[in-house]
Amino acid sequence: MNEPTVMPRVLDDESITTLSQVYSDIQSKIKKLEEEKKVVKEMMFAHFDLTQGKNTYGEAECGDGFKFAREVRTSKRIDEVKLQETIEPSVWKSITSTKRTVDETKLRRAISANVINKNIIKNCVVEKVTFAFVHPSIKQEEN
Repeated sequence: MNEPTVMPRVLDDESITTLSQVYSDIQSKIKKLEEEKKVVKEMMFAHFDLTQGKNTYGEAECGDGFKFAREVRTSKRIDEVKLQETIEPSVWKSITSTKRTVDETKLRRAISANVINKNIIKNCVVEKVTFAFVHPSIKQEEN
């Protein structure tokens, strides 16, 4: 557990007012910086789209020993509505839990037992692509 950096004490009204204003100013600066950061990210993503291609990894070195890099992250999920519309109600019941969500283990068993055609599942997979912006240091420590 982290130790507090400031010793706890009761503050007077003037101190509370001052700290409240400081906190508000910091929040405003954070909001402005987040907006600026968003614009920079959009510019870097556009650069990577043009130089390395859309949906691909990209990196650019800076003169200060740092690099910007775009990682592409992909996730897939089952479109449960589409799957339910496609398969028999009895099969749907056998692969869902009481919360009416697909039980991945039961779904795999149904595919293995050829109760559900694997191609049906492929047509119900939804792929989500997200981008992460990283700014790792490429400076090497001297030994």
